[in-house]
Amino acid sequence: MSESSVIPQGYKFAALSAKVSVEAKLPIRLNSNVSVHNDVPFEISDFWRKTLGDLGVEDLEAANVHIVVMEPAKDPSLVDGQNDELMKSVQLFYQALLLTGFLQVDDPPQIISGANPLGVPEVRQVGHTEHARFTNGAIAEPITAAKLLKALSLTSPMDDIPNSKSHARFLRSFNSFMDGLLASNVDERLHLFVRAIEGLILPDINNTLR
Repeated sequence: MSESSVIPQGYKFAALSAKVSVEAKLPIRLNSNVSVHNDVPFEISDFWRKTLGDLGVEDLEAANVHIVVMEPAKDPSLVDGQNDELMKSVQLFYQALLLTGFLQVDDPPQIISGANPLGVPEVRQVGHTEHARFTNGAIAEPITAAKLLKALSLTSPMDDIPNSKSHARFLRSFNSFMDGLLASNVDERLHLFVRAIEGLILPDINNTLR
């Protein structure tokens, strides 16, 4: 699958690149706007190679999972709010993927935003997101096609939760769980996971045991 066929001309995109165990046969297109690839699906220009440095480019090219979210660009020549929304969308998919089972991500995933204004996808923004820390005793699970489809099904309701006052407690529980996955201190992780569980089981106040 060529770069231009992954991200058509006139589209903007955001991609999250990570190194993680995979069983799914890639590339796989989950719907018209979301696809997952094992190779970098966009051009890394000389400018971005200099900006990222040798280590940054090596990390990007060493990643074996590249999640791409795209949509028709309102103005492919600009870096604007649409790029920001696409970056949020690809991070949301990553969070949903973390909910499908324990994934051991070796390094902080890179997030790339860009556009295809003239037939070749171009990088416009580069950043990182936090990666899930390894939990002693946990069994890492590879990414499968079923997990990718499950993550896709979770993204829409996850996106709606912050706007729903009736789900405020669940949102706090979810945020505690995600913070626990990302925290490196063992005591802090345990505290956050307990808060996440309490948010779901609704224990009686002052009536829980250690």
